[in-house]
Amino acid sequence: MPLRLILRQHKELADWAEPKLAPVLAMLYPQNRGFAARHRLHWPPAYCIVVQEMDGGAYTAGTNVRQ
Repeated sequence: MPLRLILRQHKELADWAEPKLAPVLAMLYPQNRGFAARHRLHWPPAYCIVVQEMDGGAYTAGTNVRQ
């Protein structure tokens, strides 16, 4: 799967994120990739979501999404 979930700071979410969130993200990834291709946007071959404590909302850095 082109997706990695990193939950180091919130291991309690693994019981939810791995069986519930990861399959949904895996389903959406090809749909988003198709959307990007139709609109001539670059779509990364893989990406990573990091769940960590921080002030503010989520942000992206390259192919990483930090929440």
